[in-house]
Amino acid sequence: MDTIIKYFLKDPLKILYLLGGAGGIHFWISKWTDRIRIKIRNVNSDSFITEGMEEHSYFKCEIENIGGRVTSLEPTVKLTAYSVKGKLKKYEGKITELDRDLPPHKAKYLTVDFPVKYEEYVFLVFRTYNFRLTRGFSNSLNVWSASDRIIGRLRFYCNLILFLLFKKYNEPKT
Repeated sequence: MDTIIKYFLKDPLKILYLLGGAGGIHFWISKWTDRIRIKIRNVNSDSFITEGMEEHSYFKCEIENIGGRVTSLEPTVKLTAYSVKGKLKKYEGKITELDRDLPPHKAKYLTVDFPVKYEEYVFLVFRTYNFRLTRGFSNSLNVWSASDRIIGRLRFYCNLILFLLFKKYNEPKT
């Protein structure tokens, strides 16, 4: 630490390299605040019968781009969940809306169709929906189970580890 202080004390103008180099601190702060992020909320799920008389489950949500630039969603959403017996299940659903553009700070309601029977879909626990963006990083949504309750990552993974170790699942009360 002393060597760093001595380096800048010998020539105080070198601190300008630190503050102004590569666009300066303002550049990096604006890069961080304008990054592409999405927020997902208002989860709801149900089932429907297709024209070919197949039962599908759908998932409705509200997605908002809280970044500073326009982005859009990939047409598929990956669902990773566990059965109540602890078996890993993976499904791929399709977004039914044609307009998947996400302008900044405007909410959009989307429906995702999963080719799985509703009776099986309801009993999936520790669901993770993975939404991929065309620009920016993908975003995951963690849901308990049929209650469609969104929970944070830390609580989700702690309870998932307990579930996988002891094969016991309790729906949270709070």
